[in-house]
Amino acid sequence: MKFVRRLAVSLLPVLLVVTACGGDDPVDQAIEEPAAPEGQAAEAQVLPVGQTFWHSGFQVEVLQANLSPAEENAFGQPSRQLTVDARFTNEGPDPRAFPAEVALVAGGSSYPALGGSLATVPSGLTGDGMFAFPVDVDIDMNGAYLLVGRGGESQASVPIGPGGGQLVSLEPQEFPVSGDLSLELIDLHITTADLRADVPANYSQVEQGKWALWLYFDVTSRRSGNWTIRVDDFALVLPSGSAVAAVGSDLPTLAGSDDGLATDGLYVRFLVDDPAAGEYTLRFTAPTWFRESGSDAETEGTFTFNL
Repeated sequence: MKFVRRLAVSLLPVLLVVTACGGDDPVDQAIEEPAAPEGQAAEAQVLPVGQTFWHSGFQVEVLQANLSPAEENAFGQPSRQLTVDARFTNEGPDPRAFPAEVALVAGGSSYPALGGSLATVPSGLTGDGMFAFPVDVDIDMNGAYLLVGRGGESQASVPIGPGGGQLVSLEPQEFPVSGDLSLELIDLHITTADLRADVPANYSQVEQGKWALWLYFDVTSRRSGNWTIRVDDFALVLPSGSAVAAVGSDLPTLAGSDDGLATDGLYVRFLVDDPAAGEYTLRFTAPTWFRESGSDAETEGTFTFNL
């Protein structure tokens, strides 16, 4: 969508009657003088929003939009600004300001956010901020909406005006997926599955048409000592029947004993298509150190679930 910066100035003809010097009859002369720019008298507007979206590791509550009256800028030209008040919750691991691109779309034009106030928010906490958009003097806010995210990545959309369309919140979804995948020396207990359009761990966003599928699980190791499982040990069979490798994980070193020691809160992450509904199969192949020498026990296990 084309980014536009237009300044609308209207010159209205003003008819002045001037008396010619040295004559008895007045002479009518039409002289054009600039009048107040169209929209100059437009009043400020407050548009309540009250909508929430998720993007780039943040939950963002859009509170209201404030359209300023038209005023002359430093160059004597009419100008106007829309500010959007918002509340930002940092769902990632680091102090960070909201990183995504945001544009206001209205009347067929797109206005990028320029300025505003986006403070750094500590991990797990919430801070207030504001987007600011220089806009056309004659902007029509009826169909206005915020478009969040770059082209090519999953984008959120938040209606600002009454005709601004449907909310696309990209709200994370949690599924009650649970079950066990057990091998000779290691057990995986799957506890839940989440779908997100973002990756809070690195404040990134997945590509358009995809979801990030997070599978969380606990592990019990019956191999004495400290051992690991790797992201390459996992694969996911999609509803289409094709398989994909994991694209991310949190897999710490596993302490083990002959009786079994548990490590909780691990995950692997896959990219899946949108819509994501269907049957999936997680495959886990145990590394060689989780295999007894000479044993004929299975070294590969699967877990099937539905979203």
